Amino acid sequence: MYTLQTKSMIVYHGTCIDRKPHGFGRKTFANGSYYEGDWKLGKRHGSGIFHDPQRNVVYEGEWRHGQRDGSGRCRRTALGNWVEYDGWWTKNRKNGEGTLRWSNGRSLRGNWQEGQLMKIEIDKGNRDHGNGCIDPQDMSLNFPRMQMDPQDVALLLIENAEHDNPLAGAESAGKETLLPSPARRKLVDRIMASFVIGNTHGRALWTSQEASARLCNGHEAASHLRKRRKRDNSSAKNIGDIATNEEDLRFLYLGVGDLRNPLKTLHELEVAALSELAQESWLQGERNKISVSTHHAHFVLNDASTLTLARDAALLLAAVSDEPNAIEAATALWCDALVTAPERSRLDTALDILLDADAQALPKWLTLDQETRNLLEPHWRAWRKSDAQFDSDQEFRVAAIRRFGDGAGHGRAQTSQSWLETGVSSRSANRVQSLQASDESFVPNPLLYDFVSTAPPSSAQTSPLFIDSQGPTGAFSELANLKPGGTALAQVLGSCWRPLWSSLRQAVARGAVSIELVAGDCIDLLSRHRFGARRCYAAIDTSNVADYVGLWNLLLLCEPLLEPRKQAFVQTENILTAAETLEDLLASTPPRSVTAALDLAALMGLIPAPAPAELAPDPDEKIVRTRWNFHEPTARDVDSLVSGDAIKSLVQDLVHGLPASVKVDKKVLEEQLLQPELQMLIELARANPGPEALNEALANALNQSRARKGQARIKAAFESTFFLFLHDVLVPQPVTPDMLRDPRQTIAGSYPFPTHTVLSATLMLASIADRSEHGRDLARDFLAAYFRDSEFRELPHVRLRGMALRIMCARLQRARPDTALRGVVGSLPCRSVTLDFETIVDVWKPKGGLLEPALALLLVTPSSRLAERLRRDVGIFYIDETDGLEHNQNFEHVSKATPRHVQVVDNVRVIVPTKDGASNMLTVQATLPSKHPYARAYLLDVQTYSILTKSVHLGD
Repeated sequence: MYTLQTKSMIVYHGTCIDRKPHGFGRKTFANGSYYEGDWKLGKRHGSGIFHDPQRNVVYEGEWRHGQRDGSGRCRRTALGNWVEYDGWWTKNRKNGEGTLRWSNGRSLRGNWQEGQLMKIEIDKGNRDHGNGCIDPQDMSLNFPRMQMDPQDVALLLIENAEHDNPLAGAESAGKETLLPSPARRKLVDRIMASFVIGNTHGRALWTSQEASARLCNGHEAASHLRKRRKRDNSSAKNIGDIATNEEDLRFLYLGVGDLRNPLKTLHELEVAALSELAQESWLQGERNKISVSTHHAHFVLNDASTLTLARDAALLLAAVSDEPNAIEAATALWCDALVTAPERSRLDTALDILLDADAQALPKWLTLDQETRNLLEPHWRAWRKSDAQFDSDQEFRVAAIRRFGDGAGHGRAQTSQSWLETGVSSRSANRVQSLQASDESFVPNPLLYDFVSTAPPSSAQTSPLFIDSQGPTGAFSELANLKPGGTALAQVLGSCWRPLWSSLRQAVARGAVSIELVAGDCIDLLSRHRFGARRCYAAIDTSNVADYVGLWNLLLLCEPLLEPRKQAFVQTENILTAAETLEDLLASTPPRSVTAALDLAALMGLIPAPAPAELAPDPDEKIVRTRWNFHEPTARDVDSLVSGDAIKSLVQDLVHGLPASVKVDKKVLEEQLLQPELQMLIELARANPGPEALNEALANALNQSRARKGQARIKAAFESTFFLFLHDVLVPQPVTPDMLRDPRQTIAGSYPFPTHTVLSATLMLASIADRSEHGRDLARDFLAAYFRDSEFRELPHVRLRGMALRIMCARLQRARPDTALRGVVGSLPCRSVTLDFETIVDVWKPKGGLLEPALALLLVTPSSRLAERLRRDVGIFYIDETDGLEHNQNFEHVSKATPRHVQVVDNVRVIVPTKDGASNMLTVQATLPSKHPYARAYLLDVQTYSILTKSVHLGD
């Protein structure tokens, strides 16, 4: 058995001849569809089943030369109904006798010719005229005039209109069926622009014990296969022939950075694998044959920074070079601003391999798709030709260091004295001076310079730009307690990298690893299903991407990729927060309730747990690192919504959201929760004029069903739990005056950056509905209640996202026709629009990398005066007498707007102009209803609630 994978993430597992599927196997396509059955020299041939979940098509039957040919049954599903053809096929078309059956019980027998229904035999609901055929008067265009439902007719039309190969679209999902990114991104993310060497300690995804446990499972599977083959009188050349293809471990790294983390994971796997091999070889009496692998690890490495990924590709090839001292050269190229001439020569060799026009020189263990290659090649070409551009190397480097305080570094890291003085960390300062004295030439390392990336308009960036201002002292925990100097740091740094590079070389030599590089924004790529089929990854590492795209957005898009086993997990990190524990983090992240967050995660199919002690962050790192383990939702997860602890937690969250002037007896509230008497509390909350609507939202949600027990009580508890999340997403909180004066206060104050959008809430409901029957009814009922109940829709701010929620529900149903939410909300005809805005403020002005604009589309009718108020009162705060705090006047204006005159659309795509483009123009793409009453659009920053642009006329 073999496992093959193409650059477009099509995976084949089965028997092969000359790397072509032959015999029996399963091929899984990037959009989740698959074929399982017989193959002949790379084509479907024999018996097999094809399933396309996106188009709701299943075919089971005979194939010939890659096409449906012979006897087969094909079923299509739409609008909750299905139609099935069971009969004969020729070259993907119905040809010969066959039977059509509908989900309502009706059926007909007929004769087809090249896909066209030519003759109908006697069947239910048709008049028999004695000759075994339908009366010609009952025929129209060879179509039976049966008393069918409109949905049945639509399905039959679809079935008979199928003349082309319906499998052609399975290998690449149509763009029109894809959802946009659920994350609201900053206009510019500048926080990561000043370094490429990480300042958090490198760590593996698994401990060696966990790796051993996982490999043991694969080892047992290989042992069973070996026994079966022995019974079949077939032989395997060695252990690797069996185990390499039986235990294929897949790891996805989002925001991979500088290679330390995936190489540490690979190192733990290699240590565990060799231990298992030694035991197996001893049992087989093959003590000296420990050169084969019991596993194959496939790493998919992604980063939004094309420069970072281009560096990684060059470093990987340099490290596995056959030349002497390759490990030392790779370490120097990783971190030193100055390298020796031989080290630079090794880099040039690696770049030549990467730049090979036909990619013939690229080793089989390293793959890049064409899109990624096109993005990375400009960096490789610039580095290869960079010698003539380094006359002022020291000036570039020193200027970059001074931007961060004379070598203090970015974040928690400190530069070593050797690096500060000479630009070299892998050798001590004395060693550098000794080499220089012996006429050993040092040259600039181009991997620490950016010759390509385009700065935002109005930026003063020059090229080449030195892009690491901190050095490597924060990269490994072993370096944490070293005083920045030279010799000790160089020695320990070498000892940290040596086993990692060695494990890579060892795994490559044994064919135990393959690495794929994918460039681009991970949220966009996840939304496009770029990372392969569903349920295929053993673990997904997301670095601290959640800080930029939102925790829930990341989990919602990653969860469908996890293997369906308890050991599979998504790992997240949060750095841009004052939180020190998971509980602190969830308390400051939508829905800002620990209990509600854990309940929603369980219904989505994830259970959080801290990382093992060996992999936990060091105390000085101040990172919240969490494993979100795969979980199969059960009835117990639903019951937990109304457990005693959950009720107490919801009470605390409710009381916390009330103004100080409202006095509540918690014990009484607990006893009356979900009962009609809670209306008294609602009236008290409404009597207070404060801008916070959290108390009102929660109280309304709790009170919706007026339930006292049973399923109705669970339904009401879910409404309250999810409404906490929905409210926080739909009502982004504005920053405070202190945060505007000092952007760092956003982190100190755990400001909930508005990364989540209306689509985030829609996807969470869909995930809960689709993961289990227990969550389906809860999610459907909530969505129906939102659009039916005026109390939900009329809350301040929330009412302004009603249209956006309708749009996203419509897009979800088109993208996922099998979703359990289908049909809850009526269809909404929509169209894509492109709008060109002229800015009225400098949107490119740096704001500490934290308060760059977070955009939404503000739609207004001709009679609305909201835009004028927002422009007039921008930056105005007032003190609320009830709480003594400063409140944003613009936030108040938006809260008072009526949905008939104003709507806010979150999920917009901003096309950032190039440096040569106009710095005061922004192009925005969005989806709007085909018909709506809004005449003008503005861009709104939902962190400050200020208008950023002139209006654009929306037209007809």
